[in-house]
Amino acid sequence: MVGAATYPPRAVPLSLLAVAATLGLGWVAVARLAPGYAGALAQLGEARPLAPARRLRAAERAPGALVGWWLRDPAERAAFQLAAAYLRRDRETKTRLYPSLGFFLLLPVAQLVSRATYSLTAGAFVSVLILGMLPSVVLEALRTSSHHAATEIFAAAPLGTAAPLFEGTRKAAIYYVLLPGAVVSLLWIAAIDVERLPVALPSLLVLPFLSLLPAAARDYVPLSEPPTTGRQSSTNVVIGMLITVVGAGLLAMSWMALAGGLLPHLIAGEAVVVLVACRALAAHIRHRPLRLEG
Repeated sequence: MVGAATYPPRAVPLSLLAVAATLGLGWVAVARLAPGYAGALAQLGEARPLAPARRLRAAERAPGALVGWWLRDPAERAAFQLAAAYLRRDRETKTRLYPSLGFFLLLPVAQLVSRATYSLTAGAFVSVLILGMLPSVVLEALRTSSHHAATEIFAAAPLGTAAPLFEGTRKAAIYYVLLPGAVVSLLWIAAIDVERLPVALPSLLVLPFLSLLPAAARDYVPLSEPPTTGRQSSTNVVIGMLITVVGAGLLAMSWMALAGGLLPHLIAGEAVVVLVACRALAAHIRHRPLRLEG
């Protein structure tokens, strides 16, 4: 037949596998997981057995000298340790956060299935693009908790602003999620084509500014909001769409600058702009008085 499309031999089996996997996951979710969801949700708040004293002392020393210079403010350090404890131990936070990180984790696996070299390169840069979404995803997950009533203690603490609480939580998100993700993305790009590594730098430079956005419009107090169905998802979708558009624009500008030999100028100019913007936004967050609702 003239103009008939040809497909590789593995196209049909992979297509059938995708359909079967989708139907299978839907059946497992409805038939197996749904009946026990209410009971599992009720158990999220149950206390776990106390850890040995040696492990508790080790946790109290975290993060140690590695980033101790980064957490000189006592309130920031306390917020960092609180966020780190919830990221590592709280099942409710894990249940809310890990599905949001699934796309970033599964993307390399999906790209490795393809044999096309260009898809590996595209997947590597898409992972850099997704990095911009991680700060808002993690920080929104740490803003919500079923233990929200306990945050009334912050109203009694001598805090004039929520900035130390936000900065400690933000740095925990950077240390435990964003920094490892950036290392993985850079290693992925370097393994494919090390000469294209500088193209990812403009997208990485903007990450500190993106991590400040969750506290730009209102006070950020960790674990202070009750869980509401759909609110976190809608927030992440809106923020994710905006960041995706901005990140795609930055990647396009980086490729054009590389082709024109202007990439070093773009990186230097962006570094100055991001530095000024971060200082201005951090000052705005720091000078806003703390107001706890309710």
